[in-house]
Order: sequence, then C-alpha cells, then structure tokens
Amino acid sequence: EAQELTQTKEEELFSSIQGWKAHTAAAETQRSHLEAHIKALRDAHQTIEKERDESKAAVEQLSQQVLGEKLLIDYIEGWKNHVTALECQLSDLMAELEALRDVPAKVE
Repeated sequence: EAQELTQTKEEELFSSIQGWKAHTAAAETQRSHLEAHIKALRDAHQTIEKERDESKAAVEQLSQQVLGEKLLIDYIEGWKNHVTALECQLSDLMAELEALRDVPAKVE
C-alpha cells in the first residue's frame, strides 16, 4: 500500500512536471511571438520617424522654394510697374512731340 501511494505520488509529480514543461514551452513560444511583435513595432516606429524627418525636410525645402518664388514674383511685379511707368513717360513724350510738330504748322 505504501508502494502504491508512492507510485501514485510519483505519477502525480511526473504529470505535474509534464504540465509545467508544456506550460513553460507555451510561455516561451508566446514570449518569442511577443519579442517578434515588439521588434516589428520598433521597426515601424523607426520607419515612421524617418518618414517624418523626410517630410519635415521636404516641407522646409518647399517653404524655401515658395519664398524664392514669391521673391521672384515681387521682383517681376516691380519691373512690370517700372515698365508701366516708362510707357506712361513715353506716351507723354510722344504727345509732346506731336504737339511740337503741330507748332510749326500753326505758325505758317
């Protein structure tokens, strides 16, 4: 009877050890999956940071380009105004010239 009790206890202990081994193996598998998931998340985070930095650089470059284009537009507008003023002066001079041409005709 003592031998049966010992054998039963050994079987229970063996069964318990087998259960813990299975549980430990499952936990290790889950741990491996979690580590892979964490690595994937870190990689995604790095990719997002890289894309964010690239986007910031692109926005800065576009801002500089827009500023340059605005300066060029302002420069062109300034020249257009200058040309308009010159055209007005030329028109005034042409009118004076025509007036001067008419003066000798009136004198005769």
